Amino acid sequence: MNGELFSILAIHAEWFTQRFGAATAASCVFPYGSPAPCDPLRPTTTIKTAWNTLRREAGVSCRIHDLRHTAITKLAEAGVSENMLLSIAGHMSRAMLERYSHIRLASKREAMNSLTEASFSESVPANSTALAMPAKFV
Repeated sequence: MNGELFSILAIHAEWFTQRFGAATAASCVFPYGSPAPCDPLRPTTTIKTAWNTLRREAGVSCRIHDLRHTAITKLAEAGVSENMLLSIAGHMSRAMLERYSHIRLASKREAMNSLTEASFSESVPANSTALAMPAKFV
C-alpha cells in the first residue's frame, strides 16, 4: 500500500466511523446498501453504480480491470523488477505478466535512446577491427 492509498483509506475510515460508529472485526470495508450504504456487517454486492458514477464524473472510459493493466505497465516502465511485478500482480508466470504489461512505444524509444554513441565508444576498444564502423558511417 502506498501513501496515497493509505490517505484515501484514512478518509474512508473517518466516513465509516461517522456513518456507522467504530469499526469492528465483523465490519466490512465497503458496506452493503443501495442507493447508500446501510449495513456495515454485510459486504457490498456490486460496485457497478459507484464505478459508473466515478467514470462519468472523471470523464474516463475504461473498465476497472483496465486499471490493473495500466498499473502493471507503469511499474514495468519505471524499472520494477520482473520478480517484484510477479509478486505485486499475483501472477505465477512470466507469460501472464506479459499479458498485463503493455510497454508503450514512447518508453521503448526512450530505452533505445539510452544507447548513445558515447556509451558504445566507451565499451569498444579503439583498435577493434571486428566492430569497426565503415568509413561512410563515421
